[in-house]
Amino acid sequence: MSKSKINFDQKTKLSSLGTQQEKISIVKSGEIARVKSFRFRAIDLERLTRILNTANTSCDTKRFSETDVIRLLLVIGENLPGEKLVLNLRKSVV
Repeated sequence: MSKSKINFDQKTKLSSLGTQQEKISIVKSGEIARVKSFRFRAIDLERLTRILNTANTSCDTKRFSETDVIRLLLVIGENLPGEKLVLNLRKSVV
């Protein structure tokens, strides 16, 4: 048998590429996405669909999803004063 010409102890160009540390982040490190599920009543789904349809007919450039509408409602709820928030919560629970 002949001696191999490959020196397995020597580093190659390709092995040095693997040592570079690249940080690949799909979700920003400060914004960890968590899965949360909810059960909606039929009337809640109708309201969600109406809001979604209104948003999509008002905007020609982007189609919004139900998740986008829920995020919108969270932002609106965050900006409401406490009295209006409680009043609307009581209306929605009935």
